[in-house]
Amino acid sequence: EKRLRADAEKDRKRLDEDHRARRMEKTLEEIEEWTGKLEEPQRAMIIVALEEMHETRPMFLEWRIDNSERFIEFMRRRPKPVEIEKMLAGYWLGRANMPEELYAKLQDNANRYREMLIALDGNATEAQRRHALEKLSSFADIVLDIMPRETRAAIIEDREGTGKARE
Repeated sequence: EKRLRADAEKDRKRLDEDHRARRMEKTLEEIEEWTGKLEEPQRAMIIVALEEMHETRPMFLEWRIDNSERFIEFMRRRPKPVEIEKMLAGYWLGRANMPEELYAKLQDNANRYREMLIALDGNATEAQRRHALEKLSSFADIVLDIMPRETRAAIIEDREGTGKARE
């Protein structure tokens, strides 16, 4: 309970921050992690796209604060483990109790973000494409390692074009 209350208090303090500036900086850093240095026209395009997105952070923080309060009250009733699992799954996976307006704005922002990335891809330099592919390739082995053996073998066989599965 103390941790949830502390997190809620931290969220309340963050309600008044300049969320757009923080999101802008963070997004540019994340994109450059994948592409390498952005050129000025690319940066400008991203900034314009981000400025057109909905400001959702205050609504999201309010929703999270409300959920923390609901969870504290829920836990005071001493629920069974299965009820706790159901409550947490609803929050983490189903976005339980999320206001429709917030959900709609988050979905719209996600669509705008995808469109921005597609437009950025059309303007990527060869060096940026190589950088992104190198970054992606570092994840390929991780993904292959967690796949079921048969699936992994089929993918490796198809990728190598050998007709044989590699172990």
